[in-house]
Amino acid sequence: MSIQQGIFNNARILASSSLRWALKKIMASRYTFAFPQSFRIYSPWYEEEFLRNTFEPVSGRTLLTEDRCYILEQFVRQCALLEGDMAECGVYKGGGALLMARALQAARAGEGRAPGELFLFDTFEGMPDTSGADAKVHDAGDFGDTSLASVTRLMSPFPFATLRPGFIPATLAGLEDRKFSFVHIDVDLYRSTLDCLDFFFPRLVSGGIILFDDYGMRIYEQAQKKAVDEFFASRSVKPISLTNGQTFLIKAP
Repeated sequence: MSIQQGIFNNARILASSSLRWALKKIMASRYTFAFPQSFRIYSPWYEEEFLRNTFEPVSGRTLLTEDRCYILEQFVRQCALLEGDMAECGVYKGGGALLMARALQAARAGEGRAPGELFLFDTFEGMPDTSGADAKVHDAGDFGDTSLASVTRLMSPFPFATLRPGFIPATLAGLEDRKFSFVHIDVDLYRSTLDCLDFFFPRLVSGGIILFDDYGMRIYEQAQKKAVDEFFASRSVKPISLTNGQTFLIKAP
């Protein structure tokens, strides 16, 4: 590489970094632009208190953005008012699990109740073999930069959180008599999403919520989205999509 090329590449990197920083500063305000409309909308995930107390403690251990963390926390707090356990399928480094545990503990303590159980499902070794229906989504080993030991240490202050390492649906065994108020499904894959729905939806209490993290992402159209659409095609309960890619459903009475 010539000196001129090196200078040009470094300048391009600096320019792109500056652009990202500038966009972040523009977006990170209490009111953000709604595209393609020109009006601005309230964005509570950029409130200083939320960023400092909720997002920053988990940001290094999750791929969830500020707005997705906000939705996750609000649903946990809402469903904490119901009876039943909670679960997260697809834990990765544990950032979402940590957020859920803190929100669940705080919400139920405010009600004078014990947190209940929080079950956390993952291989903790990255994606399994994704040949077949999910071949174009991920390669085996993706998200492998985590470990059972590291997530166990992270969750150690929360004795009500139980890690279930291995592959779904095998790791669901023994929980058949449980009821759930909230489930966060972030497994990405078609078959794993269907396995989660087959197990959790019949056990979701009235008013309970299932939140899908990747439903609206284009890459997962033939994976998580396909699984959710197929599962609810013949059911009266229908998922509700959000503009950030998340989708949720509420179990009717």
